[in-house]
Amino acid sequence: MKIWKYQMKNRECHLEIPKGAYILSCQMQNDFLYFWCLLDENQTELESRHFVGVGTGYDVPFPVDRLDFIDTVQSDNDLVHHIFEVHGLEEPDNEEET
Repeated sequence: MKIWKYQMKNRECHLEIPKGAYILSCQMQNDFLYFWCLLDENQTELESRHFVGVGTGYDVPFPVDRLDFIDTVQSDNDLVHHIFEVHGLEEPDNEEET
């Protein structure tokens, strides 16, 4: 098992990560938002995982029963983002990241 990080490049994104990866945290690093995941580096099967960041005071774009809270992140410019994993939606069409 190892801990790897993945960048969340947009407010909403799909990431292809090793199957069974466990999300540990989501934080800012050098002005970018990253996930840290505990995973089996020998796992060759990937799965698409869907994530969304919602700013304080903004509408949540998905039903709450499809969201798993990951973390709340404060950026250097005083913005606060609440990061969720989204479940139960259709897979993206051949996209690694949106």
